[in-house]
Amino acid sequence: MAHNKDGYAVEDGCIDRTFSHRKTRSERRNDAVDADDIAQTLVAMRPEEVRRLPLSEHIVEAVLHAQGIRHHGAKRRQMMYLAKLLRAVDPEPLREALEDESAGTAFDELERWRTRILEEGDNALAAFIHEYPATDRQRVRQLARTARKPGEKGVKSKKLLFQVLRDAAGL
Repeated sequence: MAHNKDGYAVEDGCIDRTFSHRKTRSERRNDAVDADDIAQTLVAMRPEEVRRLPLSEHIVEAVLHAQGIRHHGAKRRQMMYLAKLLRAVDPEPLREALEDESAGTAFDELERWRTRILEEGDNALAAFIHEYPATDRQRVRQLARTARKPGEKGVKSKKLLFQVLRDAAGL
């Protein structure tokens, strides 16, 4: 059964005005809020990350245009337009792609933490433990000391250090 733009069922050219297939006002409002949140997330991303997402070219152009706008009022209008475009597409594949992208970003962040711990030592370790209190300080310090050594032992320790940091971050 087909539906018109208002959500009414259309059968044989006649509109069935029963409300069983129409979204409620609350559902439409929640969809609008979700679209606004997704739009904010997309504008905060780097352009190459946006291009990798399953979006139409029109939406990608709107996101890139919004990223370039600095004036508050103009940016707000562009965000409203972007949210309108996003309400017209199915949000589930986009949410899944954003979750995958954020998981990659989290691993990149852990890579930076590992590099920082290896270069700066205890100061960086203290900052990491402040961020993730469940970290085993002694284990991380031991792995960092071994990872600084050249050879195969250092390479293995770098991998183990990343795994420990990942576990501490809950990923």
